[in-house]
Amino acid sequence: MIACGQGLNEEQRGAVFSEIDPQTPILVLAGAGCGKTTVLTHRIIHIAGHYCRPDQILALTFTRKAAEEMSERVAALLSSAEQRSRPLITTFHGFGLRILKDTVEGVPNYSRLGYTAEPALLSAKEKIEYLVRATTKSERQNYKKDVLALDALIEKTSVSEGGLETMDAALQSWIRGVVDRVNAMKRQNGAWEFADMIRGAIKLLQEHEAIARVYRQRFRAVLVDEFQDTNPLQLDLLKLMLSTKASLFVVGDDDQAIYGFRGADITPTLHFGDYFPGARILKLQTNYRSSTKILQTANRIFKAKAKAYRKVLQSGLALDSAFASSPAPRIVKLTDEEEKNTFVLKEIRKLQDHYHLAPQECALLFRLNQTLDTTRSELHDRLDTDVAFLTIHASKGLEFPAVFLCDLEEGVFPHVPELLNKPKSAQSVLLKWLTQRTNELVNETLAEEKRLFYVGVTRAKHALYLISVREKMLHARTCRLFPSRFLKLI
Repeated sequence: MIACGQGLNEEQRGAVFSEIDPQTPILVLAGAGCGKTTVLTHRIIHIAGHYCRPDQILALTFTRKAAEEMSERVAALLSSAEQRSRPLITTFHGFGLRILKDTVEGVPNYSRLGYTAEPALLSAKEKIEYLVRATTKSERQNYKKDVLALDALIEKTSVSEGGLETMDAALQSWIRGVVDRVNAMKRQNGAWEFADMIRGAIKLLQEHEAIARVYRQRFRAVLVDEFQDTNPLQLDLLKLMLSTKASLFVVGDDDQAIYGFRGADITPTLHFGDYFPGARILKLQTNYRSSTKILQTANRIFKAKAKAYRKVLQSGLALDSAFASSPAPRIVKLTDEEEKNTFVLKEIRKLQDHYHLAPQECALLFRLNQTLDTTRSELHDRLDTDVAFLTIHASKGLEFPAVFLCDLEEGVFPHVPELLNKPKSAQSVLLKWLTQRTNELVNETLAEEKRLFYVGVTRAKHALYLISVREKMLHARTCRLFPSRFLKLI
């Protein structure tokens, strides 16, 4: 069995062995590829050995896959005696579901909310069917929202009370009516969505002191993975779980906060001390993924950030590794998509010949599903082995020896549709007008797009290509484009 802290670098050890004190919440800002899961795993083991029993530890993640991976790692580090008392490692909605299904004082918790049976998860297909039944075609056409767009909008507003405030009054009223009709259908069929599970758990903890007391006494340490992705609903649940006896340890990266469109809120990360007084902020900046040249490129993206939150990534890879001869990232400006595809094929062959990289070790990343689908259809028959075709959002958490980061044009990435097919002078005027009209909304959109660019750059281990074209088909028309402003950052 590996000892707690074994094999960690100095930054990681500092985070793992930081004080365990309910009065000192800890935020670890973990740069891309800096071993955040390793730190969380060892922190759990350290807490179990020096503060409380393993079953008094709660660790919250965002995906079932992440929870399973962390559970496996923790199990491998626990002693045989500790194996009988394991931490609870689950997703936010999984924890909400657990509270709903639990029985306190002989009463099933879900029954306190008016339900006669345990919660059943509403599938994505069923949700779409509910939305179709809850609206008319003419309504959707009137508000210019197809069913998928309506679903995404309702999902975002469901996790934040302020989600509707930027809409006009008529749209707000319609959305609220749709939500009420869908909720009635869900209650009639005993169906719950992920947000419902969290919302139901919050209601139980707020309105039933016996339930709140049980859970506050059960857990003495709470840990959170990917803290930058929390939404207001999840944050409310987290706060309810904390008491004067519970320590808090969260890991996240404000530079990789890319889910604002789903309702995630970066504010608690950027103002952690305001949300959790007495907090300490630590950093992980030693990267074990990318070459030094790629890390230098990534560091330039946020070079203007305040020192307290700026991370300067350094390579922890051995000097004699294959990455010592890695090429410098390349900015590639091409005429059109056909020239781009030819270039990509040529470079994949070069990587294969010069660096012995197989085609399947290469990834093409896109800002838009539309451009991804077009490129994949055009390249599929020209490649002997499929490379990975992913949106940048879908690539988060992954890594590839070679990355071709595409769509680096103004209006496409950063994605501001109003800028497409406009002369450069008109783009400048339009962006100024947009900024004046909805300053906060536009600025946050651009900020999140910048973070998405950072995520794309930091997926690359060995070779990175930043690709822009002057002309491409978008929404069935040919657009004249200009290189993305992000290329100027590096």
